[in-house]
Amino acid sequence: MGVLDGNDNIYIQVWNGRTWTIPAGGGPLQTAASTLCASAPASNTPARCVQIAYEYTSDIARIVYQNNTRDPQYATWNGTTLTNNGLVLSPAGTYPTGGGARHLWYRLAPRNVAGSNDILMTSFDSRQDVYGVRWNGAAWSDMGTTARWDTSTSNANNREAVDVAWQSDGNIAVFVYADASNWGIRYRTWNATTSTLGALSAVTTLANPGAYTPARFEWVRLYPGPSNNIVLMLQTANAGTNPSLESTTWASGTSTFNTASPPVTGHDNGNAAATGVENAVSRGFDFVWEQQPKSSGNGWLLWGSGTATAGIHTRYFTSPAAWGATSAVRDRTLLMQAGALSPSGRFVAGAYQATASANDDTESLTTTGGGTAWPNAATTLWPGATTVQQGERVFVVTREGNRINSGASGTNVVSILETHEVVP
Repeated sequence: MGVLDGNDNIYIQVWNGRTWTIPAGGGPLQTAASTLCASAPASNTPARCVQIAYEYTSDIARIVYQNNTRDPQYATWNGTTLTNNGLVLSPAGTYPTGGGARHLWYRLAPRNVAGSNDILMTSFDSRQDVYGVRWNGAAWSDMGTTARWDTSTSNANNREAVDVAWQSDGNIAVFVYADASNWGIRYRTWNATTSTLGALSAVTTLANPGAYTPARFEWVRLYPGPSNNIVLMLQTANAGTNPSLESTTWASGTSTFNTASPPVTGHDNGNAAATGVENAVSRGFDFVWEQQPKSSGNGWLLWGSGTATAGIHTRYFTSPAAWGATSAVRDRTLLMQAGALSPSGRFVAGAYQATASANDDTESLTTTGGGTAWPNAATTLWPGATTVQQGERVFVVTREGNRINSGASGTNVVSILETHEVVP
């Protein structure tokens, strides 16, 4: 787990099944000035300038973070020792960025193929630059381009508007980011079979779902699922009202997003007051795929809504691009985190509530898999502070490892087990 504290110190913590420990004697991985992860003058919310990914085959964790220089750094956790490795690309100055820019967000995606330790990374800095690199298990590379991919990503709020994910076959990866234009996204692919970085796509202007007002996307998240399906969730800027929430899907086999057929789906419309996602400053949504084989390709979307039926809104997804009805549970919420337990398939979600909620606390909700609706009940994890702290300061990664796929291509299934809870 990577933690950014109030003084911009970065700590790494490890859960061993019983307790949390901090390697290297309990000290921070990086001690920094308070300006290290400051997002931008237009926003008082700090970015989370640390992320972690496990190599698929070796089971070694690579940690990417920003120190007090302009170049991204990385460290290694091998299960016993935490090691600072230095620059992602060396010597200093080779990582392309604008003068004085600091990297605010990193997204990592390990290749899900047995025998591979590849990890792809994309970054977003304080000058709205975006760039991507590749880790091959031994070193970082620029994948053939030394120039910044774009210098006008999203807007000056500098929120997490970039992501990268692999198709389930581990052959094609997609980098995506919000363009500075309204309703625009850009993306490029990486072909692991041919080691080819695709060209930047033309600006893709998404179809306007109904009465939604065009705006720039500030929060972007890819959710790779089975059968090479990828769900792209997009949360817009505030634009004077509440932000909107939309989605589209990756069209497997065509290497493009389904921007017209099926059309973009609108989940919450911030076109008028007291509607839309609860707050633009936080990523108010999360999506998680089913783990039960009988429900493969389906998943749950959860987000904090400020509509008349304010609270956590839930919506079930069925591949390739169908969305069920929206339901509301619990109270108004700023930040959502969701996951599914394997092999039981039970879903769990964590909700950090808004100041407008009844309790201002952090809650956990659970439901069974197979599309079973979320109950209007929760367990309080933390009663909350008197002042809500916005921002996403913690990132947790779990070991997936090569227990899923075998063979050089990663297409051979070792086993799929399904368990059922029996209640007397």
